[in-house]
Amino acid sequence: WELETTLQSPAAMEGGGYGRSVGISGDWIAVGEESRDGPDGQVHLYKRTDGEWAPHSVVIGVGGVDEGDRFGYSLVLDGADLVVGATVEADFRGGAHAFRLVGDAWISVELPVHPEAVPLSNFGFSLALSEDRETLLIAAHLDNTEVSEGGALFAYSRTEDGWAPGVRVTAAEPTESSRFGSSIAHQDGRIFVGAFREPASGPRSGSVHIFEEGATGWEEIAVVDPAGTGNRLGYSIAITPDGRIASGAVRDGAGAEDGGAVYVFE
Repeated sequence: WELETTLQSPAAMEGGGYGRSVGISGDWIAVGEESRDGPDGQVHLYKRTDGEWAPHSVVIGVGGVDEGDRFGYSLVLDGADLVVGATVEADFRGGAHAFRLVGDAWISVELPVHPEAVPLSNFGFSLALSEDRETLLIAAHLDNTEVSEGGALFAYSRTEDGWAPGVRVTAAEPTESSRFGSSIAHQDGRIFVGAFREPASGPRSGSVHIFEEGATGWEEIAVVDPAGTGNRLGYSIAITPDGRIASGAVRDGAGAEDGGAVYVFE
């Protein structure tokens, strides 16, 4: 692999966090600049033309996004769809904002806050789109509806004008401080959800929950976790097309204290 190019903020600022989130799809790259302590966050769009990446446009949150709301903390880009998280919008409830590529412009589209989203939940902490881009998943890993910081996931369906709220998904047995929704992925009709502080096999060992869509909604079919204390499995997730799961355990101590590891399941 050879370096193709390096992208940088056109107006770098202290605490800007350019690169906090990134997505690439076809001839587009999206880069989040959350701006923790400064102006409103933004997402930079780059387009590849004749083999060269060049700045194209910048999108910002529409309605309700203020300075320090961390717009750009998370994002997902797939085809003509871009969704951006603003995790501390509305006094830490969080928010998410959707854009759609129309012609050569990224246009804001409807994405209402889910009616079951609660204060201080970090709604928008992690995001995922299904392969057919008909389902959007938004996590609020600090949701405290069932238990404190138990976490929750919210599904949305595509509409002509944007996205419509659907069901709320939680672990079958929510546990306090598990932070269900710390990472999410969608593959072949299944949802994979990390809960990196869940005491699955020891304090903060972490786990990955797997759901399938059934007649009554999303049903939990499995929970995977390696034995260990404090591993924090589920901090990150990646899924292969054939269903293998790779998940980061950032505090795994097998190699060195808090050295971290990646576990692969099939």
